[in-house]
Amino acid sequence: MVKTTLLGLCLILSASLWAQSFTKEILQYANDGNRRALEALRAQALNDEEKLMVNALLELDGAVAARTYQSLIAKNPSSPFVRLADSRLREYNLAVGGGYASTAPVPAVPEPKPIEPKPTAPKPAEPKASETRPSETQLSDVLPKPVPNKAASSGLIRFTIQFGSFFSRAQAETLQKQLRSKVTTRIVELNDDSGRTAYKVRSESFYNSKSEATDAAKKLNLDFYVVAE
Repeated sequence: MVKTTLLGLCLILSASLWAQSFTKEILQYANDGNRRALEALRAQALNDEEKLMVNALLELDGAVAARTYQSLIAKNPSSPFVRLADSRLREYNLAVGGGYASTAPVPAVPEPKPIEPKPTAPKPAEPKASETRPSETQLSDVLPKPVPNKAASSGLIRFTIQFGSFFSRAQAETLQKQLRSKVTTRIVELNDDSGRTAYKVRSESFYNSKSEATDAAKKLNLDFYVVAE
């Protein structure tokens, strides 16, 4: 009886040891921006949490990836991937121009009460044409009218290709030099909510749609991430 129990325990321990963890590799490849290595990990025997993280890292649709990161944080708050998921969430929200998207529900903001108009004093009599100062009429005719910002008023969003993101400008400049023979890039500095500055290596080209940017990036045969600006 004792021998059978010991044999069972040995088998359980062997099975646990056999189930290899790929957490360290996933974190390393994500930090290096090694997309090919992450793709290769999909063929390994990953656990559910590792599969979720790898799928999020390889997802080209930023909104889908963000929802996956939020789901991972909510389901596994003690996961070793929480810090990376949180960082990628901040990076995504900075890229699209918003703040950090929390998994907590956003409280409803009450509608502002209408401001009651104050009683106005009677308008003074308008001066006659002969009393109007010439300088005022001339300025209104000469000064240029303000030109509205078409991109802001129409909600226009441009897409571009990101090749890497680092907390060290030296690393970003190294990647920029490596890419010089294939694509012209620029370094974009963005600060997250904690005050840390991220240096993002992005293409100088812009595209009207995410699919157009993705098609252009695939032709370069490089690791990439499509972002909106």
